[in-house]
Amino acid sequence: YVPKTRWYDYYTGKELPETGRTVIWDCDMNCIPLHLRGGYVIPTQEPANTTVFSRRNSLGLLVALDTDGTAGGSLFWDDGDSIDTYENDRYRMLTFTVDKGVLSIKVDHDTYSPIPELHFATIKVMGSKGVPTDVTVDGTKMAAADIKTTEGVENMWYLEDLTLTMNLDHTISWPVPSDTSGAGTPKSIDALLFTLITVALLLIFKE
Repeated sequence: YVPKTRWYDYYTGKELPETGRTVIWDCDMNCIPLHLRGGYVIPTQEPANTTVFSRRNSLGLLVALDTDGTAGGSLFWDDGDSIDTYENDRYRMLTFTVDKGVLSIKVDHDTYSPIPELHFATIKVMGSKGVPTDVTVDGTKMAAADIKTTEGVENMWYLEDLTLTMNLDHTISWPVPSDTSGAGTPKSIDALLFTLITVALLLIFKE
């Protein structure tokens, strides 16, 4: 059973077309069905043979947008070996928020610095309204060729080869097309009913 909300295939970034029902996937023993729920930002890291070496690799962010175009997440980072790093104040804490086409990476706490310093190299956005042609990273406009897409996957794009150091705040922004239809949404229906009732009452009292 897939709960009724936005879900994305972890491997491809495709949004699941059917939710709120039981779904059967064609999957053999070499397949692990893995999906991301909309509304969350998931940090990733390139793998290696051991955790010692993988912890030195670059990071990435998987941005799975909710129906309202928002998402959030966090990352706790310490030396990966010591105990009580939180109590001993030896950690780094980051938060990620997405709203109205702006991804904010914020360092909330920084009393531990990994050696070498890590950086975010990739950012993948799933569930956007189309693919933007204008993406800005920390005030610098990205070239159109740097905004990557995957053939056959709609409303998903990504950036790679970035060098956004983990110990600094960063902002990635892109234009979000305004929804001018307004049809069929609960908010627009409520607004219409409120307007009609208001007009009716004004006409009654006027008479």
